Amino acid sequence: MRTAEITDIEEAIKEWKVQNISRCEMQFSCGGDSMNDTAFTFYDNNNKEIVNELLWDFFNDEVYKNVDFYECSDGHYQGESGTVFIELSPDENEPEFTYNKEAEGEWSETFTEVGYMPITQAEQTILKDKIHSIVGGEDGEALNYKADCILSDDEEELLIEIIDKINDFTVEYQFKEFEGEPDNWFTYTTDIEELSERKFDDAIITIKDNELAISISRQFTVFKSE
Repeated sequence: MRTAEITDIEEAIKEWKVQNISRCEMQFSCGGDSMNDTAFTFYDNNNKEIVNELLWDFFNDEVYKNVDFYECSDGHYQGESGTVFIELSPDENEPEFTYNKEAEGEWSETFTEVGYMPITQAEQTILKDKIHSIVGGEDGEALNYKADCILSDDEEELLIEIIDKINDFTVEYQFKEFEGEPDNWFTYTTDIEELSERKFDDAIITIKDNELAISISRQFTVFKSE
């Protein structure tokens, strides 16, 4: 059972010197509006690890008075992780602990590209005649019709096949211009009016060289040195 604790910097400096500690490394991660995992590791001049619960508890409180951590996420910024290096200054007259943080910020970036999916003549016909646009992604998909219409069983089956085909295409699509690692979240739409060289009545669908243009947006996790 521990009966003592370090309550001020002078006591911490004394304990640091008695234990011949050279440095402390605090591993941390934060995000989602909270501090997550933290760990303090102490080393002597020979790089040997030293276990010291008194200094652990001291720095677990003191570090937040000396280092800023950015744990508040906003949907774009996700958080940060890294190491805080704690050392004792060599000035014997006014010794103090110094804190240096090295971290990577985690960001959620969205990249958008247009992919071109081959489609059959039958698929082109029903898209031109019946469909205004198709949208979908991680949260599901939806068909937007040009007008109220009655579909035959064959047409309904063909539209299901088209949606399945688009889902497979967009999930497997490899982005050409991006940073970071891809996340699961993505969306797509065939509503690409500005790309259309030929519109089918009021349809916002682009078909060129037997390929359907699909605008695909996907989130990527990007790490940046802070």
